[in-house]
Amino acid sequence: MAGPRRGRLQERTGPTAHRQRLIALELGRRTKPVRRADVPRLSPEIAVAYLGKTDRTIARDMNTLNELDLVRSTVKGWEARSEIVTAFLPERADSPLTGEACRDVA
Repeated sequence: MAGPRRGRLQERTGPTAHRQRLIALELGRRTKPVRRADVPRLSPEIAVAYLGKTDRTIARDMNTLNELDLVRSTVKGWEARSEIVTAFLPERADSPLTGEACRDVA
């Protein structure tokens, strides 16, 4: 399984990479961990991306993001590695993530 998970997420294309990118960015906006079962409900766009997909697809996506060091699993659920993910978010003032000028998904 070496092929699809290698390389940075921003260099990958296709529906799988798009779903994973959406998850990483949305988790980067959250201050609390999210259970795997709740991932498809993070946003309307993510919900559409998971239509017709199984729980196994969610697990694969989260494992890939973990391997790319974009998210981490905790006892309470999945959370973004904010120090990495927020670098990809557009700038926004007064972020709860850092307490300073930060980035937001527009």
